[in-house]
Amino acid sequence: MKQLVAALALLAGWVMPGGADEFRWAVQPSSASGPTGRDYFVYDVQPGQTLTDYVAVTNLGTEPLTVNVYGTDAFTTSDGSFALLTADRGPTDAGTWIAVSTATHTIAPGKRADVPFAVTVPADATPGDHVGGVIGSVSGEALSGDGQRIKVDRRVAARVYLRVAGPLRPAIQFTSLDVAYDNPVNPFAGGGAEVTYTLRNTGNVRLGAGSQVSLAGPLGWALGERGKELPEVLPGSSLTVKERFEGVFPAGRVTATVELSPRVAVSEPIARAASRWAVPWLLLAACLVAVAATVVALRVRRRRRQ
Repeated sequence: MKQLVAALALLAGWVMPGGADEFRWAVQPSSASGPTGRDYFVYDVQPGQTLTDYVAVTNLGTEPLTVNVYGTDAFTTSDGSFALLTADRGPTDAGTWIAVSTATHTIAPGKRADVPFAVTVPADATPGDHVGGVIGSVSGEALSGDGQRIKVDRRVAARVYLRVAGPLRPAIQFTSLDVAYDNPVNPFAGGGAEVTYTLRNTGNVRLGAGSQVSLAGPLGWALGERGKELPEVLPGSSLTVKERFEGVFPAGRVTATVELSPRVAVSEPIARAASRWAVPWLLLAACLVAVAATVVALRVRRRRRQ
């Protein structure tokens, strides 16, 4: 079984956008009587189920704040960050399940609005993880670098994790793997090798994994190894990872092997390898010149003897 990692970055809890003091606010899970200490909205649901909850929007500024509250879909960016669709892109998954009865709220300085919303899971919802966010958006105008007035949409959000009951299918796929080598001016100093690989979460659950990248030369000669934890990747999203190795001796063909050790619902690790020739061209050229000089010298000696 091929699996992966999924990881989430952030847009939740007490997050305050920069800017003037009058435009500071926080968004977090709440209840009818106030925040409950939850970091995110996390639900295990059944197809066709409806539930209600609250999101708190707190005005931390010095002026009244008008906030638009709505839901949208989440995804993992290629660098592993958790992100939400921009306002000009309509949701197609979890974001469409979130309905806020009263979307626009004006909140006095230092006050909080506990906004109710409903999550309606479609009867034909597919099993697995569906991830989105409840956004508190403030629209306004700002001056661009050249002094032009532009419309600005500042957003703070709390993440929403929904897991629909049914068979879970954790799976990941390598979509690319490449190793590049930079030949050094001084071959004895070693060159730089960069391993780049892309993974796609092809399953229906978010996953996380440890990654082990190793470099080997001819006959399995170990040239370097790196280990790291990969960020979580949501279903349908891809992650691109780069690992840089310095001081790699140009010993010939270099093979990079990437092995993942998934943390969630996976029975076996997966691995993939790629190769590149690391040839010490300057040293090789010097050797060829030396060989050529030796051959010429031998020929001259033979002619003299004749």
